[in-house]
Amino acid sequence: MPASRVRRIGQGLALVTLLGLAGCGGDGTGPSEPALTGNWAGTISASGGTADISMSLNELNGKVSGTGELSGADTVPLTINGTHRQQQVSLTISSAGFAPIQFVGSADQGSMTGTLNGSGFVDVDITIAREQ
Repeated sequence: MPASRVRRIGQGLALVTLLGLAGCGGDGTGPSEPALTGNWAGTISASGGTADISMSLNELNGKVSGTGELSGADTVPLTINGTHRQQQVSLTISSAGFAPIQFVGSADQGSMTGTLNGSGFVDVDITIAREQ
């Protein structure tokens, strides 16, 4: 086979490989969303006091569920349910005997940032970090 033909075949294979790699990694709409599955923790500062929140979350097809604790003067068990679409997160945080708390915000690989409303919280900013 002539050297020029081998060179053209090699260049053609290189182009096909590059085009194939360019198509990897998602559906072309941007970066893939981070899964919320894992352990998360943060501190809530409101009304002159603080409380720590820890959550163990599972995500399947954009539906989020899990359990956690809110620790301040007392420790309160939590149940978490919500949704995650692209980077937007909406969680309902519930505990027996208390009004539910709504978390609305966004997530990236290492944190969720948003606001808490309900059960005495009014537009309280919070960042919840993924635990390693």
